[in-house]
Amino acid sequence: MEFVGREAESSALRALVTEPTSSLIRVTGPRGSGKSTLVLSATSGLDRVIYRAVPLPERRQLELLAAAAGTSLDDEDSRERSSDSWTHLFEHVAAQATREGAPRLLVIDDAHRLAETRARWRDPLAAVLRRAMDEGRRLHVIVISSGTADPWPEGLEDIVQSTIEVKPLTFRAAAPLLPGARPRDMLRAYAVFGGLPTVLRHLDKGVTVGTNIRRLMLDESQPLCGLAGDWLEREFQSPHRYYAIMATLASGEATWAQVHAGVPGLTTGGQVAPYMKRLQELGWVQTRRSLDAGSGGRARRYSITDPFLAHWFRFLFPRRFQPEPPDPRSYYAEVIKPALSRHIEAMLPSICRDFMKDGAAEVLGSHARELGSLWGGDYDLDVAGVLRSGAAFCGHCYWEGPPDGADPLEHLDAQMRASRYRISREARLRLLFSGRPIPRPIQREVARRSDTFVIGPEELLGSSRV
Repeated sequence: MEFVGREAESSALRALVTEPTSSLIRVTGPRGSGKSTLVLSATSGLDRVIYRAVPLPERRQLELLAAAAGTSLDDEDSRERSSDSWTHLFEHVAAQATREGAPRLLVIDDAHRLAETRARWRDPLAAVLRRAMDEGRRLHVIVISSGTADPWPEGLEDIVQSTIEVKPLTFRAAAPLLPGARPRDMLRAYAVFGGLPTVLRHLDKGVTVGTNIRRLMLDESQPLCGLAGDWLEREFQSPHRYYAIMATLASGEATWAQVHAGVPGLTTGGQVAPYMKRLQELGWVQTRRSLDAGSGGRARRYSITDPFLAHWFRFLFPRRFQPEPPDPRSYYAEVIKPALSRHIEAMLPSICRDFMKDGAAEVLGSHARELGSLWGGDYDLDVAGVLRSGAAFCGHCYWEGPPDGADPLEHLDAQMRASRYRISREARLRLLFSGRPIPRPIQREVARRSDTFVIGPEELLGSSRV
C-alpha cells in the first residue's frame, strides 16, 4: 500500500533516532493506524534489530528475540529468572552500539503482548539503557504498542523518553487512498472508511463507495466485514458492555448520561467509567469539553475517534449477530443507504475541525491555535476556536446543505451571540461547512460579508489535491 500522510511523524521519529544520546521512544496508537509501517519506513537504512512480540509464553518470547538479535539464550540463565535472560539479550544488542558513527536501534513491536504474558522485560531494558547512556553509546529503543496509554512504568526520569502518537489519517492525508472522482465523493468515502491505513488498503478506488461497502463490509469472506468486532473481542474477555458503548456512540457524540443509558445492567453512572477509560486508552473513544467550559467542567461529550469504527458499529454490528445475515445488496439498499447521509453528517464536524488544524490557512490565511466546539443551553456550534492570527471563529456543518427555508447565517449569528465565546474580539469569523453548494441567496449574502466563509468539499480536500 502507498505510504502517505505521515510526513510529520516520520520526520519526528527520524530526528529522535539520530540523536547522540541513548533514548526510549514509544510509538502508540489504535490498531490499524500504521505504527509498524511508520517505524519501518522512518528507520529504513539504519542499524536495527526488529522484534515483534507474539502471543506465546515468555520463554518463547525470549527465544524469538534471541533469533532476531542473532544470538542465543545463555544456558546458565535460570529458567526461574527470566529477567536474567532479558538482560543478556538486551546487553547483546547494546554491545554493538558505539559512541561514534551510526546509531543502533532495538524495535520492539506489539509490546502490549509482552505485558499480556507478564514478561519481566522492562526493568532489564531500563538498566541496559541507563548503562548505554552513561557510557555515551548511541542506543535507541523503540517500543510500539496498541492504544494510547503509557506502556512504561514511572521512575525512569533519568532516561531520555519521547512519545509519538499515531492517529488515524485525516481526510486530506487519506485522500490518495480514497475512491471517488469528485471531492464530495471522496469525503463520503472518508466518512465511511475513515483514516486507518489497515482499512484503506482494501479499497478499490475504481468503484463507488456503495460498491466498496457491499464488497468489503457486507461480504462475510472479506476482512472488513468483521474487523472492528474481531479487534474488540481480542482486547476483552467479556466484550458485551464495550459493544454496547460503541453502538451507543456510533450515531455521533453523546453525553455521559446517554452512554450510561446505552449500557444495560448498570445502576449508577460511575459504573461505566472503567469501560470508557479502557476504550479511550485503546484510542477508540475520545472526550471533549466545550471551549467555554472551565477546566473542571463536568459537561463533556464522547465520540468514536475514526469514521470506520463508527460506521461498523452503527451498521455492521447489528447485522453480524443475526442468525442469517441479510443479502448484502438488500441490506445496503434498505438499511445503510437510507441512513448514510445522517452518518456522514455526524462525522462531518470532526473532519471540519481537522481542516481547521491543517488546511484553514488556504482559506482564512491562518491555521487554528485553539480548536474545538461550543455548546450550552441556547447554542451548539460544531466548530469554534481562535486562529493563529488572533481571529476567533465559529461554524456549523451541513452535509446536504442548510434545511430548506432556513437562513444558516442568522442561525449562526444567534448562536454566536448566545455563546459569548471571545465576544470582546473585533474579528469573529463565521464559517459554513457544506457538502453541497449553498442556495444562491445565501451565496450573495456571504459575498457581501468579509467575515463569512463557505467551505465545501473542495476546500476540505485542498486545492492542490482536487
